[in-house]
Amino acid sequence: MQTYPIEQCLEIMAGLQSGPVSKPFVILERDKKILIDIAKKVFKGSALTDKQYEVVKRILVNRYASQFKLRDIDIQNSANILRKPIRHLDRTKYIRIEDGSDYQDGIWAGFTPLKIIVIRFPFNLMLSKLVSDIKKLFPHKVGRFYSQRIKDKYLLPFDERIIHKLVGRFKGRIKDIDPVLLQIYDEVEHILNNPDDYVPGIYNYDIKHSSKAVTKHHLEKFGKPNADNLFLFYDRKIKLGLKHFDTFEVEKSKSNLSVLTKKILDRKYPMINIDLKKWQLNHLTECIDQLQRYPLLVIVSMQDKRALEQLQQFHTQFKNLIDPKDISVLVRLPNKGTGAEFNTYVKDNGINNSLANTTKIVYINSKKIPKPLVQSTWRPESVICCDGSKNYTKVDTFLYESDLVFNINGQTSMFLNFYDTAETI
Repeated sequence: MQTYPIEQCLEIMAGLQSGPVSKPFVILERDKKILIDIAKKVFKGSALTDKQYEVVKRILVNRYASQFKLRDIDIQNSANILRKPIRHLDRTKYIRIEDGSDYQDGIWAGFTPLKIIVIRFPFNLMLSKLVSDIKKLFPHKVGRFYSQRIKDKYLLPFDERIIHKLVGRFKGRIKDIDPVLLQIYDEVEHILNNPDDYVPGIYNYDIKHSSKAVTKHHLEKFGKPNADNLFLFYDRKIKLGLKHFDTFEVEKSKSNLSVLTKKILDRKYPMINIDLKKWQLNHLTECIDQLQRYPLLVIVSMQDKRALEQLQQFHTQFKNLIDPKDISVLVRLPNKGTGAEFNTYVKDNGINNSLANTTKIVYINSKKIPKPLVQSTWRPESVICCDGSKNYTKVDTFLYESDLVFNINGQTSMFLNFYDTAETI
């Protein structure tokens, strides 16, 4: 019987080369994929890896010896003949902390992180999927830098939450993990298992694990948390960084609030699109008053007619709640037509007051920040946006800083210039 290199035997079996007998091999379904995939690679010139060689040798000798014999091929001896030397792969597996500058892509524009996490393993579909799943959990942290194509290596940001997810999923699959990463994992795991000892929040009406400097202003404004004011702290949880609240106590505290106010309290994001088909402006006014969300910044349209309508609407809603001397309209329009009506309305209603630290409502438009506002230390507790023109490039500072921004123009797209997410209520 004839002998051939094992690569050629595999190619004959897969139908990539003609052999002594033209009758096709009968390949078992369980073997088809792996044998044909490897056959295609060696046919294109690749050498067998040590693992590929062991797999092919075992399958061909143990399962197909009789079929090779019918074709006058001695597979026992052929299995020991190689056309090319075995290709040895680097099968190193590790998770390490490395310098981000070592992975800077020359055509990639952007910052280079000082520290990154590098996961290294030879191709493994399951492990690759695990890394991809972790990246999907943190889309805002994993940018272009961490998507560079690097053979057998994956990059992730050096971030405690990412480290916890990564080590938790890989520590049973990769042994070589940087001790620093293991330590961070253990510390985060301990915190997650003992949240009451670490997580900032209000426990039984007592603020714990939060900086006194962070909570000082609100304690002075609302007093110590109690059954009557707990909802005010809950409303400001984003700004205060408070993660834990006693659910039963919060529900009791907000039981007498309006329906809209309750929905606002349970918001997931600072930006809210108010659906005017469901709610009236008086609902919004009531919500702001119940939540004590003054000072309030109202951004009116740059169009004279709409600016006048919006000013009139909101002034009508708030005039029974806020004294005129505590309102400052920092918008002046050309003194003709609708612009003249706007200016007259401001003067006649006594809301053309100078800006002071005690001012409760300020009106501006989206075109620019008035000079008195730039020079002051006045900052809003909440913002109402009435302008959907998306020209907020000069006033977005107030939007970024606020933990409660209402959009009432009915357009959800306006926030996309400066916010990733907004919800409609």
